[in-house]
Amino acid sequence: MQYIIKRMLALFLISYLLMAPIQPSLACRMLAILQSPNNQENKLITEILLKGENSLVKQSKPKRKTVFNIYKASNLQNSQCLNSRLYKRRLLKGNTDGWGIKAYTNNQSITKYTGIKPAYKDRQFKKSVKKLVKKNPTVILGHIRAASDKTTVTPDNTHPFIYKHWSFMHNGTVVGMTKPCVQSKILNKYAAINHKVVVDSEMIFHYILSKVEETTGTDPKNLKIKDIGINKFRSIFVRSILELLEIAETKHIILSDGYKATYSPITNFIMTDGETIIAFKKGTSLYLGSYGSNYSKSYILASEVIQPRKYNKKPEIFIKWQNIPEEQVITLYADKKSGNAKYEAAHIAEYLF
Repeated sequence: MQYIIKRMLALFLISYLLMAPIQPSLACRMLAILQSPNNQENKLITEILLKGENSLVKQSKPKRKTVFNIYKASNLQNSQCLNSRLYKRRLLKGNTDGWGIKAYTNNQSITKYTGIKPAYKDRQFKKSVKKLVKKNPTVILGHIRAASDKTTVTPDNTHPFIYKHWSFMHNGTVVGMTKPCVQSKILNKYAAINHKVVVDSEMIFHYILSKVEETTGTDPKNLKIKDIGINKFRSIFVRSILELLEIAETKHIILSDGYKATYSPITNFIMTDGETIIAFKKGTSLYLGSYGSNYSKSYILASEVIQPRKYNKKPEIFIKWQNIPEEQVITLYADKKSGNAKYEAAHIAEYLF
């Protein structure tokens, strides 16, 4: 009986913390890829990052053309964000505050590539993609930024944020990360990494790392998710998110045309140790794509749908997409026996018990 009561109270708390409305626009854009070792489509990686329809670099452009044809082809034309005024605002504004790419080859870290110019204007972005593809990456994280505070547009604040083999990126805004109750729970060694922490996203990363060390008693630099156990790590990840949401504040801003934008906590997170990718969706768009054969699929998590050029003429290169529901935890991992990429998705409440 006590277990049932505790479970009901926990579900009530989760519902309360997660009931903020979807804000599908004023946020960064990001993607994460896990490739099966037998399905390393490097040409497709180039399409996703650089050349394809609505590729990551094209998402950085202001006043870009609408992408409804891609969503229609992917059977996502009724996706909630597409009909949003904020989403159309994002198409006009672009994501021009820098970019970052981090990748891993056979669990080994590859140098992080970054820039603070708009990705579509930065030649270094194209050069970085070409270098990356030659290394046959198995895990890739890509991020183009729309900074909440333009004074923070510096190389240090480009996503993904790195600690040893761990990488983390965030799509959204969480107000309240400078509160003493948050700061006190971040171990000093994380807060002191490389530079003074000035953005909410990096503080969230440090908070999760601190919770990993607090729970396991071991510095995460000496751990991978398989060492912690995937279920235990997901529990740490989920509890960290709920604690942060409980602290977070809602912010209202009147935009220049009189529109009132509500910045409820937007917490699309993606984190990896170079082998496993774990993500959480709340408050803005996130999609799961797959490509390759049924026996050797690869997976993509992305803020917006992307398709290779000529996808409508070549069915074999079409990426299949699905809209991820709110408050979902998504895990991409390699199957122990086959090595092929797999995924799991469930509501956040499923990982608390």
